[in-house]
Amino acid sequence: RMMTFMRSEPFELRAFYTNPTEVPHMGTDLGLFRITAVHPTADGEPSKVKIKARVNQHGIFTICQAQLAEKYEVVVPAEEPMDTNEAKPATPVAGETAVPETAESPAVNGSPEKEAAAMDTQPPPPAENGEAAPETKEAAAPPRTKSKVRYHDLPIETQVCQLDKTTLMEYAENEAKMISQDKLERDRSNAKNAVEEYVYEMRNKLSGLLEEFVVESEREEFNAFLTATEDWLYDEGEDQVKQVYADRLASMRSRGDPIVRRHQEAEHRPGAIETFGRAAQSFVKMVDAFRAGDSKYEHLVPEEVEKVAKLVEEKRQWLITQSNAQAQLARHADPVLTVARIKAETDAMFLAANPVLSKPKPEPPKPEPPKDTAPATPAGPEESKEASNNGDVKSAPEQNGPA
Repeated sequence: RMMTFMRSEPFELRAFYTNPTEVPHMGTDLGLFRITAVHPTADGEPSKVKIKARVNQHGIFTICQAQLAEKYEVVVPAEEPMDTNEAKPATPVAGETAVPETAESPAVNGSPEKEAAAMDTQPPPPAENGEAAPETKEAAAPPRTKSKVRYHDLPIETQVCQLDKTTLMEYAENEAKMISQDKLERDRSNAKNAVEEYVYEMRNKLSGLLEEFVVESEREEFNAFLTATEDWLYDEGEDQVKQVYADRLASMRSRGDPIVRRHQEAEHRPGAIETFGRAAQSFVKMVDAFRAGDSKYEHLVPEEVEKVAKLVEEKRQWLITQSNAQAQLARHADPVLTVARIKAETDAMFLAANPVLSKPKPEPPKPEPPKDTAPATPAGPEESKEASNNGDVKSAPEQNGPA
């Protein structure tokens, strides 16, 4: 809300509750606000002071701005008057000839009225000392002024029931420290829970899902390490920093991740081999169709097709050899044929064979449009006459006259 006061000196504003009985505490004052640096106008009159009061988003009343209005004058440049006294040349009447005026004023057509009119248009006589009489000019208008208003911010001294800025800053810093401590504690607790969850998860999988992917001695050693970690969590590891729990989890994963990878390889290897086989089989069918003279592939280059056929056969032989080597290994041994290697070989075969065997067939050449004969040039009158004389033009049949 904007309020306007007329003041000649600093003044105070007091804000309070209008219904003290509805206030849940003893104090009814909202605050005392002192507006300083107020002075009268140059004429000694009270100055206009504008006060802006508001209630912020937290429901706290405050005076956020005070401004002093000051009037001042500015000079408005005057416009130059237009000279309207210049004599306009007379326009001659139709049928008459304009007669130039001279210093003397002869009678015009012997008419006394016209002679008097001509004398009135003569320039004023020179002064007695021989100098020309000065021309009279319109007096210059005085400069005009315009009043404007500018506002100056006034300082506000506030006395409210609140903590001083130093205390508020101290409390804000303490709050930031507590937030940081809460985050550190949350991260520490999550790291500790991750260690505990890994212990329980791997212990169950070692005796179930991952049992055939680890030798007996390695499984017993790993189980003992998991049990020791569990005991440590409830003893020395009860209240450790985040990094300690992270290091403990990394130590357990260095033993458990190889076992998990063996299981994942055995689970996803058949699908990767099947994808490789489908791609190789499709390329072999294309090569066989080309060799059989299929018109669909007659545009392919034979050297490129044979090169692709050789590459596909090499990839197939590689997969057969690696699959046989993998079949001879125990499931708890590290694989020699990985899913990543199978996918890489599949992609390499596709990039080499697909551009050659899937090359689009070129479109047949379009037939050339028939050449149009040049139109005959119409004969001119001279040529027509000459042709008529030579007998080239047939005469029209004669009509029989009346009987």
